[in-house]
Amino acid sequence: RDWPLALSLFREADAAGALEPVDVERLAEAAFWMGNLDECVEARERAYAGLVEEGDVRGAALVALHLAFHHAGREALAVAAGWLENATTLLADLPECVEQGWLAWIQAIVAGELFGDREEESRFAERAVEIGRALGDRDVESVGVLQKGGAFVHLGRVDEGLALLDLVMARAVS
Repeated sequence: RDWPLALSLFREADAAGALEPVDVERLAEAAFWMGNLDECVEARERAYAGLVEEGDVRGAALVALHLAFHHAGREALAVAAGWLENATTLLADLPECVEQGWLAWIQAIVAGELFGDREEESRFAERAVEIGRALGDRDVESVGVLQKGGAFVHLGRVDEGLALLDLVMARAVS
């Protein structure tokens, strides 16, 4: 987690043309944690193209989800929607996988935060929980529980929602 060193080394390797697409994604991650969002997005776009070219559908879909998240944070909603659609298309015909759990989580955020549809948010969040549990991915399960808890609070199911939020917080600190 030495992000300054990691970013420096990845930049050096990138300048030498020594990075594979998965490494370009690692460069993007380091740039993100160093607050260099423009560099992060540019690297993720390159990583996406390379992963698609290599046929790494799941890897490309995960990068597309990151890009959707970044662009949504910049309030470039049309661009974010395009990246979300790329991820959805890539994952559509795959057997259940962790990346589909991350997709369900982001779909929950979109449903609740952008469209105000807390019922739909809850359904997508529950899908993320199900995928996380089925595949043993506690991160996906936890973000799903977190999103579902928030949806419940907005729906007036405050006690249920707070119980889910407490559950996630207990996991986070344990």
